[in-house]
Amino acid sequence: MEKQVNYKAPIERLRRLLSEERKMIYLIFTYAIINGIIVLTIPLGIQAILNFILGGRVSSSWVILVFIVITGLTVSGWVQIVQLSLTEKLQQRIFAKSSFEIAVRLPRIKLEALHDQYTPQMINRFFDTVNLQKGIAKLLVELPTSTLQVFFGFLLIALYHPFFVLFSIGVIIFLFLLFKYTGPKGIRTSLQESTKKYDVANWLEELARTPGTFKLGGISNLPLFRIDKLLAGYLHFRNEHFGVLLRQYKIMIALKVVTISSLIVLGSLLLIDNQISLGQFVAAEIIVILIMNSIEKIILSLETVYDVLASVEKLGSITDLPLEEDVNENSQKIVEKNGFSIGVENLEFTYPGSSFPTIRNLSFKLAKSEKVCLLGPSGSGKSTLLQLICGFYEVFKGRITYNDIPLSALQLNMLRMDIGANVWQETIFHGTLRENVSLSKDGVSDEMIYTALEKVGAIPMVNLLSEGLNTMLYPEGLKLSRVLVSKLILARAIVSIPKLLILQVDADIFTNLEKQVFYDYLFAQSWSIIGVSRDEDFIKKCNRTLILDAGSILFSGDYKSLKASNHVEFIR
Repeated sequence: MEKQVNYKAPIERLRRLLSEERKMIYLIFTYAIINGIIVLTIPLGIQAILNFILGGRVSSSWVILVFIVITGLTVSGWVQIVQLSLTEKLQQRIFAKSSFEIAVRLPRIKLEALHDQYTPQMINRFFDTVNLQKGIAKLLVELPTSTLQVFFGFLLIALYHPFFVLFSIGVIIFLFLLFKYTGPKGIRTSLQESTKKYDVANWLEELARTPGTFKLGGISNLPLFRIDKLLAGYLHFRNEHFGVLLRQYKIMIALKVVTISSLIVLGSLLLIDNQISLGQFVAAEIIVILIMNSIEKIILSLETVYDVLASVEKLGSITDLPLEEDVNENSQKIVEKNGFSIGVENLEFTYPGSSFPTIRNLSFKLAKSEKVCLLGPSGSGKSTLLQLICGFYEVFKGRITYNDIPLSALQLNMLRMDIGANVWQETIFHGTLRENVSLSKDGVSDEMIYTALEKVGAIPMVNLLSEGLNTMLYPEGLKLSRVLVSKLILARAIVSIPKLLILQVDADIFTNLEKQVFYDYLFAQSWSIIGVSRDEDFIKKCNRTLILDAGSILFSGDYKSLKASNHVEFIR
């Protein structure tokens, strides 16, 4: 059963979006009013010219009227060009603002909100910005102009005869009822169609992301079976949406035929009865045709309206995600030359959607500049604990402190500037090697980058790259060896000389000499370390080892105590 879609939400989003650009939009509307008035005065000029021609005389007044009509057409064209220029600037602003807003938000989104989402697929919604650009341009130029032409047209023909007043009121009421009863369904089906469209795109992205899986699968119908099923869902809602558009257009055609034919008959009768002049009859018919054409444009623009509303709703699915609170009036900043001290008291954490806690009643302290090794079987809660210490999750029971200051009272971004980590989905992004190691942090020089690369044993590999630090790297370290990718991520963690290192140390990426150089450097610094590693040399150098099991601390002690215990299976 399909989820009921709230059609009012995208309307409110569009209103907020347009209110941010109200100055430019008011200017576009002003030109639309001017253009609408000019276009509708042209039939009046034609009426006056026709009266002169029927009178069988060509005078200076006739020349002036012709000049005015031509001037009106020229000014109307110039106004349209100005409108197009303004809407182009508006389109650029919309794209730039959407890009900046999403770029600012993505690193700050709460992990709880992303727990059941695959972020790269979610970001596909950004491409609705293009639909929004194109749709907004059309709506702000064509829709207001057509609407104003309808309004002024009805106002103008109402001056000719009382019958036209009744006609205008009847058409307006009819259009209101049409939009009232068919518009909400059009919005709902557009949103449902858009959702199914992204389901199709997400599956194609999955196929592109995992080519080896399906190559090694041999003959598999899964790619085609899944896409066929997804396309069936998309086409169902597309046809349903098109049905709404077709119904609206059929009604419009019927209205157009009935209106124009009725006016021809009744206008002719009024002309025969001498209640209107021939010039008024011709002008009225021209105005009515303009009105009908404008109404037709409005009806045809409804698909664009629905697309725009669907686009703002899809973009809203990104911008609505809750953000971490970075700074408030009570936020504090730690000033510390040496490593941080960490306090964890009675910590308990359960992932969203789970009924079993991953961390259970866990407590320990890390002294300033202390080095601690974290061990435990897979699923024991090591990664979760480190993520909690980094402030990735806000909702937990218990207490986490830095230098005796609660984590919730600290400025997270400033705190993370002093944390180096490689433990949570760290990878290579599309950018230069320099950018991948330094993240363009203030104060990180090329000398510091080379030092970090040297300590992790990556210099020989980096020297083989054609442009050194300026070498452009591909997403996820494509075309790089696994060892180099791991070393670059490790260099990223240590390059800025942080106060706290949270590391996952894979000794297999080092030669014996490289490992010795890295460990000597790592343990000679004043930073605090929480490291996950089963390497015996790493464990020896740590002041203490903690073993986690089922989210609780099973063992705490130095290397000698660990060797004497029954937990030596964790040492490799």
